Amino acid sequence: MRFSEMRNRITFQEDDEASDASGWKQSPDWQDIGTDPTVWCKIEPRTASEAFRADADIAKATHRIYVRNRDDLNTGKTRGKSNIRGIDRYFYITGQRHIPDEMDDWLELLVNEEPVE
Repeated sequence: MRFSEMRNRITFQEDDEASDASGWKQSPDWQDIGTDPTVWCKIEPRTASEAFRADADIAKATHRIYVRNRDDLNTGKTRGKSNIRGIDRYFYITGQRHIPDEMDDWLELLVNEEPVE
C-alpha cells in the first residue's frame, strides 16, 4: 500500500445510542470520533446488487476501504462518511483486518454502502 493511492477523504462517525425516558432508542445521532476523524483513504468497490422488495428498489454495494491503522473503529457501530464528487456517501463497517507492512500499519475495512439518509 502506498500513500499515493489514498485519494479520498473519509470521516469516521459513531452513533451515540441515546435512548429516551422509556428506553426506546432515538433516531441515530452520528458524532465524529477520535482526535482526527477525517483521514485519507483508498476506496475499492467489491460487489453490487439490486433487489425489488415491497414495491421498492433496494440497492446494496460493498467496498474495501484502506486507512492507516487506528484503534477507535468498532465493527457494527461505526460508519464512514465521504463526499465524492459532491455526493455524500455512507459506508457502514462490517469487518476489519489489520495489515502489517514494513513501512506502516494499515487497516482494511469491509463496508456496506447505504443510501444517503
